[in-house]
Amino acid sequence: MFSRRTKVLVGQFRDLKRFKKYHKLSYIHNPGTDCLRPLTVGKILEDAADRFGDRLAINARAQGQKLTFQEVLHQADKLAAGLRQVGLNPGDRIGIWGPNLLEWYLTHMACARGGYILVNINSAYQPSELEYCINKVGVKCIISDYKFKTQNYYDFLNEISPEISTNEPGKLKCIRMPTLQNVIVITEEDLRGAFKFQEILDLATDSRVKNVYALQDSIDPDQPCHIQFTSVSF
Repeated sequence: MFSRRTKVLVGQFRDLKRFKKYHKLSYIHNPGTDCLRPLTVGKILEDAADRFGDRLAINARAQGQKLTFQEVLHQADKLAAGLRQVGLNPGDRIGIWGPNLLEWYLTHMACARGGYILVNINSAYQPSELEYCINKVGVKCIISDYKFKTQNYYDFLNEISPEISTNEPGKLKCIRMPTLQNVIVITEEDLRGAFKFQEILDLATDSRVKNVYALQDSIDPDQPCHIQFTSVSF
């Protein structure tokens, strides 16, 4: 039986029997004995690497790649350090645009470790939708796949900003997307005006990775770490 107080809390449910059948814990609030822990996503990853170091963290079966928790932490810190070398600073918005790849996961963790704000952009978005997202939140760097199914992400970016193919990587000055300075593509091909994903990882020296590790205590759990665009569907 539900208490009178709980019935009041769920009074918006006209059919209490239906509520009893389908209720979830998230609908009921009750103070617990354990205080909330002021942890960031980056700190949680670090803790997982300490506890489960050589255990499997991710299996990207389509890519034939696996990483342990310790490897994820190391790769995330390398990516965070590399992003710093191309002009990104804590608080900057970094867009991720592409399908479900290992690099997507690493970018998410790298943003958390570097204090950047990840902007998750729907992989099916067309150029006009991408342009809106970038300008809405001031994306400074975008990491994208090269091609996926019928989508050619690099061509889409050039459709919005022809300046990409006429500039050197990291020196983008885009008229229609003025905040965008860096384009990073998950590919092994040389693309004019874009960094390869691996090139960013290669910028991370041991000392730069240590700087990312030292940064963790200065990242506030109350700071934003992720911006999610939705279709406003319920």
